[in-house]
Amino acid sequence: MPLGGDANGRLVSTANPALVGEELVAYAVGLGATNPTVQTGQPATQPTPTAETFRLSFNFEANALPSAPPLSQVNPAPIPLFTGLAPGYPGLYQINFVVPNMPAGSRACGSGQGLDLVNTNLTVNVGGRTSFDGAAICVSLP
Repeated sequence: MPLGGDANGRLVSTANPALVGEELVAYAVGLGATNPTVQTGQPATQPTPTAETFRLSFNFEANALPSAPPLSQVNPAPIPLFTGLAPGYPGLYQINFVVPNMPAGSRACGSGQGLDLVNTNLTVNVGGRTSFDGAAICVSLP
């Protein structure tokens, strides 16, 4: 799941870290049916939500790999602001979410050396009933 970028269209990177509270867009393929239905192979003319509800989870461990968001009914993972087809592109989905607060003790991207180098300090996981993926990003620390 590649991360698209911030509200200004800039890619999030170590040189351009995301900001807490900022809305980001990640792009994906293969998220399934939409409601209303868009004909396969045709671009959506407007943002069209997925029929399935997807969940988010955030892993604040440095350089973490993707993992499945919890599906628990007792303590469910948050739902993205929007998950659906991106207008103008056949089969391209977008996932809009807000960068969460970073916990105390989070490590800054670019800190450390060798195997201890922090390349990413937040992994955003997106999951449905049968699959999940994630994107590891850098978030600016206060």
